[in-house]
Amino acid sequence: MAAVTTTWCLLLYCLTSSVFTAEAFGVRSTVIASERSCTRVHLNSYEEQDIDQYEVDCNLKKHGVQRRSFLEAVSLTGLTALTAQSAQAFEVDPNRDISTGNFDCLIDLPPITPGCVRLYLCRHGQTENNRLRKMQGARVDPEINKNGYEQAERLGMAVGKLIESDTIHAPTLVAHSKLLRAKETSAILADAANSVLKGKQEPVHLYGEVSSLGEVDFGDLDGKDVNSAKSVMMSTFASWATGDIDRRAGGEGDSGREVLERGVKALETLSQVAAASSTPQGSMLAVSHSTYLRILLSLVADAPLAESVLWKINNGSVNVVDVNVEGKQRLVSTKSGIFGGLKRSNDLQLTMPECHLIRRNEAALKRFPLECLVMGWVVFVVSLIIFLVHIASADGAKYLYHKEGNESSSSGPVIELLAPSSKQDGPIKPNFLFEPSSDHSPPPARVVEFYAPWCPHCQHYAPKYIKLAKAVTAKHPEIEFHAVSCTAHNKLCNDQNVNGYPTLKLYREGSYEALEFKVKDAKVKNVLLRLGFDVSEKSESHNNHEDQSDKKQIARVVPFRMHDVHDAWNDAALSFEFALKTGIFMTNGPLSKEESSTFRSWLELLTKSLPIQMSKTHDIITMLLENFEEASQSQSNLSKLIRPFASPDNSQTWRTCTNGDNKMGYTCGLWQLFHIMTIGVVEYNRHNTPIIPTRQVSEILRNYVEHFFQCEVCRLNFLDMYDNCAFDGCHRLSDKPSSNEHDWRELPIWLWMTHNDVNTRLLGERMAQNNQPKPNQWESQQARWPSLYTCPNCWREDKSWEEDEIFDHLHSMYWSGNPSYIKIPSEDNEPRKPVRSIWKVGGFLVCIISLAAWFARLSKAHHHSGRHKKVDH
Repeated sequence: MAAVTTTWCLLLYCLTSSVFTAEAFGVRSTVIASERSCTRVHLNSYEEQDIDQYEVDCNLKKHGVQRRSFLEAVSLTGLTALTAQSAQAFEVDPNRDISTGNFDCLIDLPPITPGCVRLYLCRHGQTENNRLRKMQGARVDPEINKNGYEQAERLGMAVGKLIESDTIHAPTLVAHSKLLRAKETSAILADAANSVLKGKQEPVHLYGEVSSLGEVDFGDLDGKDVNSAKSVMMSTFASWATGDIDRRAGGEGDSGREVLERGVKALETLSQVAAASSTPQGSMLAVSHSTYLRILLSLVADAPLAESVLWKINNGSVNVVDVNVEGKQRLVSTKSGIFGGLKRSNDLQLTMPECHLIRRNEAALKRFPLECLVMGWVVFVVSLIIFLVHIASADGAKYLYHKEGNESSSSGPVIELLAPSSKQDGPIKPNFLFEPSSDHSPPPARVVEFYAPWCPHCQHYAPKYIKLAKAVTAKHPEIEFHAVSCTAHNKLCNDQNVNGYPTLKLYREGSYEALEFKVKDAKVKNVLLRLGFDVSEKSESHNNHEDQSDKKQIARVVPFRMHDVHDAWNDAALSFEFALKTGIFMTNGPLSKEESSTFRSWLELLTKSLPIQMSKTHDIITMLLENFEEASQSQSNLSKLIRPFASPDNSQTWRTCTNGDNKMGYTCGLWQLFHIMTIGVVEYNRHNTPIIPTRQVSEILRNYVEHFFQCEVCRLNFLDMYDNCAFDGCHRLSDKPSSNEHDWRELPIWLWMTHNDVNTRLLGERMAQNNQPKPNQWESQQARWPSLYTCPNCWREDKSWEEDEIFDHLHSMYWSGNPSYIKIPSEDNEPRKPVRSIWKVGGFLVCIISLAAWFARLSKAHHHSGRHKKVDH
């Protein structure tokens, strides 16, 4: 692990000099209105309002060579109004190499939209406040730093290349806001552009200041650390995004209304100047600021403000917009897309020219240095080795108590039964469960837990089981505590008639007859009494204390994460396959008549309710229905039938809700499968007859959970809610077919309510159990699904739900696509990527990029050598 850390540190050292992307080597894209990533930005090029980003803080390498003063650059372009204070010199290497880079990132733009002029809206170069992650609004006016100077130069060279290749569309006028950082960036980029042109085309001129381009005034938040101001700014953006545009940032800063009005004014002013410019079709470049540009681009694209707050607007980047100058206009009101269509009462009425967003966050990129290619290969090789080792030891996810790297032990006094390292003849028969055939000393008294690592309540109970084992063995060291994973030892659990998780069984000394024992009764005193030990007054006192501390079971909330519809289908398919492998048979005999009927009904419903895109799942279901008699006889038959279709165990990676913990994937994926099915029933009823009654579907779901979901507490809670008509299920769901689509929609709405209740309840239990304060805003938003930020249309002003909007939201998430949304991350519960995926994808990307750079460098060396011009005679 130390070697891996060292190689990554060395790679990061290289990355502080440049960032590599595919576009650095000419891999281009012509997607219109897409977010581009060819920007040359140091890892410490922070955006003051990028509060959704958590980037590595690195220090720039010191160059140590005096550069010409800023006034010298100004004099070359005719800008003389800057004060001497803004001309303060700083060190930059005059011989630095900025000639190698992708300065062609603007030349593939499409023609200007008919009737429009083109605006190139740029963000200023980096300042020290940006680098240190300080809030930098209208009240803070620093100069740009060395990195910002280079960013401005690169942007100017890209503009120069554009003018060289396309004099019709290229801008020759540069405007800026009144703030110093924007003025400096304008002068530097104009100078750099003219150095490229060398007098061959019309030079770039500075138009001057446009007051409406100013940054948002953040009030008393200006100058504060970004992390400390995060919650206030997110709350302000959320208010603006949902229609409360008169709220002021930082108490006394700008209101949303003022920023929107200023944005419309800027578009009108700049488009008029561009139309009157000397360029054939009219174009202009303007330098502004990140937060202001996000809101301005939201107006241009009529995109939700809640979405635009996530857009990256890097230092030195450019956004391309076409603005109509022939009278075509658009009304901005509460019904506009910037508010997500939320019906909010305010008097906003703005008229703006019709606009088209052509490209966002584009800039010039510095190429990847050769010395980092070697480090990339080193990191790739190390990553590949670790990935292969991780694959080879993939059974780690099958256990809760086993400590990786220790083949014989587990968590404290709990002994985990591990699968043998190599295949052995016959089934596993551990001595603590089976009497050995040869002479053997009688086994001691022991407690055995049978569990499934994916079961949330097993995960919650694990620390309690360890605590119980420590307390009991402290009094009687001869008592043993064992743990058996039914995922790793499915047949063994079947032999032991384990019907739910977690299950505890007690065995007295010398006996192999199991004593069933309820988990809720597993206290020190009760365990000792059942095993035949005397209980002292001291242990009674200890037990009373334990009773108080264990009154509630710690609940683990599964925070809901937004996802792509394909991720939902992937997770649902994996959970379906996992259930076939581990959940259908809990005994070695065939399914009972009731279980068999439920299993068949379940499969038949799946054939009608799953989207056709889940083709592999459909193939498995069709095969099982064709061979149902064989499949319902035993787990071995079922496993044999699905083996040619199902995914290998080691490749199972659930993509949503797991927070990097793959043990949680099964239950999460099962919920996904339920939601897909309920939406699928609505779709089926739209196009097919006979109509499937909603009550028939809910009964199949209920019976499936009763017979085939082995997390006992989860199962009992679900059955209790269903059987007691929770969420008005008895009236919402009907036994009779209905031709009214509204009646069909009640099914997914009912399931959504059930799922939402589970998440909210578990969050409250977890907080209460851990003696924590009530859930904060971010945790509550995770549990209440969908949040106001995720689906503003789903909420009414009185905080009740708009069920028609809820259905549309569910439909887009599980059937047709992904809605617009804003992610509000928990302050202390960030999603974690699976380690295996990070190494795999990261290593693969480093390999591909390194190969591309190597071939590019070879080609360049070959070209300079002149060998490509030689002809053999």
